[in-house]
Amino acid sequence: MTYISCVVAIGREFSGSQRTLCLAILNSSHVVASIAYPYCLEWLTEQYGLTGTFLILGGFTFNAMVFFAICLVNRDKCKNNKTSVCYDAENGHNVQFDKTKTSLRRRVSNVFFKSKKYLSTPYLFILVAAGILLSSLDGYLAVMFDIALWKQIDSSRALLSFVIFSSFSAVSCLVPGLLKQIKGINSCIYPIFASLAGGIGQLIVYFSNNYITYMTGTSLIGVAYGGIVSSSMNAVVKIVELEFVPVATGLLLTVEGLLAIGSGPLFGWLRDTTGSYGSVLMAIMAVHWLSLVLYMLAWIFRTHEKNKHKTPETVYGESPGTPERNENDDLVF
Repeated sequence: MTYISCVVAIGREFSGSQRTLCLAILNSSHVVASIAYPYCLEWLTEQYGLTGTFLILGGFTFNAMVFFAICLVNRDKCKNNKTSVCYDAENGHNVQFDKTKTSLRRRVSNVFFKSKKYLSTPYLFILVAAGILLSSLDGYLAVMFDIALWKQIDSSRALLSFVIFSSFSAVSCLVPGLLKQIKGINSCIYPIFASLAGGIGQLIVYFSNNYITYMTGTSLIGVAYGGIVSSSMNAVVKIVELEFVPVATGLLLTVEGLLAIGSGPLFGWLRDTTGSYGSVLMAIMAVHWLSLVLYMLAWIFRTHEKNKHKTPETVYGESPGTPERNENDDLVF
């Protein structure tokens, strides 16, 4: 819930390249924290004991509550009791309503009756691609240590592979935001690149016979994980109207979580059936190639929708009086 709230807050406060960069920083921050957290937890336990450690971690958590309280106050001030038009699902027509007095029942009903506004074809492709790929990578993380031992890598170096994976994931999370700052570069190609990098990384791990090649494959898989997490969230915020970003983001995380529940047992069954982790790596590799195709289809349909809404006569910024180019007109996710 905290993560989705942060995505919504960034979507409200920032736009364009600034929004993409902030989302990239948000997605990379939890990866960086996952690297430092075990070391900090060990130090806190040694210094303050188990009880003191839980108190300190609870204090960190309460800081998030203060942040969202500030966001809520600013949101109420910005509304300023303005009225807007909303579709009344019960009566079947548009009505004027006060944004500060919208009933929960109306908001819930509009989520279903306005589902076409966020369940677009590009979003569905991204939903399926990100769901199956992230869940398979979550399952890979669960067996990554065992795969390293299967590749006859000693346990200390096998544990180091988690740090390498997380480090490349954190850097990869920042790339979509940085690409957005450069004019002429389409940031929507990054999830396609990330899927390709992950598939190649799985192939390298499968054929690796030494520590260097294994770490190279692990690094590419980390690039894929960070790139998919960051670019998928950027895509959701870009495609979906701001009103439905919480629903679309929550649906994406829910699908990924439900699929991740089954990825671990599935990989375990493959390992027990074949007697080798090679089948697991091949299955994850196939998911990468499938996600690559789905991301390409999402990009194609997104480009088609953008071109369909443009008229040939419209030229942006050619002369005074012509319409200004809106940030949402970019052919990107």
